[in-house]
Amino acid sequence: MLWGPRELDDVLAWADLGTVGRVADLGCGLGFFGHLLLSRFPRARIDGFDLHEETVAEARRRAAAHRGRLTFSVGDVAHLDVRDGLYDLVTTQALLVHQSRPEAVLREARRILRPGGRVLLVEPDPRAAFDALDPAPAGIEDPWPRVVAGAELRGAGRWGTETELPRLPAGFEDVAVRRHPGRFTASEALRAHLMDRDEADEAAHVELLGSLHEAGGGDPAAWRAHARALAAGRARRRRDLRDGTFAVDRWGGLHVATARRV
Repeated sequence: MLWGPRELDDVLAWADLGTVGRVADLGCGLGFFGHLLLSRFPRARIDGFDLHEETVAEARRRAAAHRGRLTFSVGDVAHLDVRDGLYDLVTTQALLVHQSRPEAVLREARRILRPGGRVLLVEPDPRAAFDALDPAPAGIEDPWPRVVAGAELRGAGRWGTETELPRLPAGFEDVAVRRHPGRFTASEALRAHLMDRDEADEAAHVELLGSLHEAGGGDPAAWRAHARALAAGRARRRRDLRDGTFAVDRWGGLHVATARRV
């Protein structure tokens, strides 16, 4: 979950989406964005799609009070079992950055949109997000370039997709892109997400980043030094979350795009 109601209202005012009856939220995760959208489009039906069965099951549990208006399904967001032209709006939030072929997701978004329907794409600057929560300590080699290179080599995504938003595939028009202004405070959703991450989750994430760093040609000794600093920083973060003192004044740099299906 990248933001809260205030940030969404700002973007919706900018995007000027008009009347929205049915929304597809691709890569919905636990459904935080769907809940926010439903609060802003109370007459809409919002269908979330995610590849992971356990995630979808939990999203359904959390949406029990909105049965029929907020639904979640397991699906490959590049190949959905959905008829053509069903939706007025297709949204993504931090999805394209994790795709090796984001253009395939965008083509699928176009297929399921009605003519004149819109996409609303929210993508983070991964480096800014990384620095917000896990800044590289002074005196330790910056691992980020090697991590990015390794991610692309391993098929873990194109971590730079936010810069490609002005160049959407054929079939979209009226493309508009902005970097969201202002500062991003830690929303309750972000706090809840971080609270849900136990030490095993954190260790698995550090291990994943380390494997990407190595795949990108990084020095294992440099990564071990960085991993120790990460572990110490994340332990402090868990303590601050428990104490209610956790705060981050910028949750990455967000790039937002909207476009209309031809």
